[in-house]
Amino acid sequence: MELRDVSRRRCLFISGGLPRRGGESVARRQGGKSGLRPAFAPLPPPSTHCPRARLPTRCALSSPAPHPWLPLTQAACAVLASAYLSQASPPAAHAISGGGLDYAGQQLSGMDMSDGKYAGMDFSGSRCRGTNFRGADLSRVRFFKADLAEADLTDANLTGASLEQAVLRDAILHDALLQSTYWTETVLEVKDIENSDWTDALLQPFVQSRLCKRADAKGTNTRTGADTRASLMCPDE
Repeated sequence: MELRDVSRRRCLFISGGLPRRGGESVARRQGGKSGLRPAFAPLPPPSTHCPRARLPTRCALSSPAPHPWLPLTQAACAVLASAYLSQASPPAAHAISGGGLDYAGQQLSGMDMSDGKYAGMDFSGSRCRGTNFRGADLSRVRFFKADLAEADLTDANLTGASLEQAVLRDAILHDALLQSTYWTETVLEVKDIENSDWTDALLQPFVQSRLCKRADAKGTNTRTGADTRASLMCPDE
């Protein structure tokens, strides 16, 4: 018996002899017939049924389960990255274009900032004792709780600025443009308001009344031509 398709035949053990070329056993060549079978027998026809145990699993197709510590690791990485960026980035208070915190909380005492362009910047909580702001553009600036003691704001443009709770002891507002500014009672401590323009400034009634009683509440602003007492809405003397 010839072996034509090895993939579909299997070798069977034969008692009493070994397989020989051509598919005959030694026993058959010698003439023996009892108890002998062909050295090779055909396999049963292939079956379309696959045992359940041999079916491929779907584990490889599904996503692996996340590690239980993965969320904690990601959160820790985010915190570390945020801390690194906050230290690596330059402080916002150093900005000069009006972004970030600008000069908020900065030590500016005694500095010469005259004729500077600071419109819309934030000086909240800054220390500006004796700082020279002569002729500076401080329109829409925020001076909330800033220390402006003895600061020179002569001829400065403070239109729309906010100076609530700012320290203004002996500050100079001579010929300053103070239109639409916001003040609290600390403005009563300024040293000089002559020739200043207070048009549409927000003042508490008792503050406005006391400013009108000052001897230096007089003169005319050189830029707008507004009378100081008229801009304060002081009653006629």
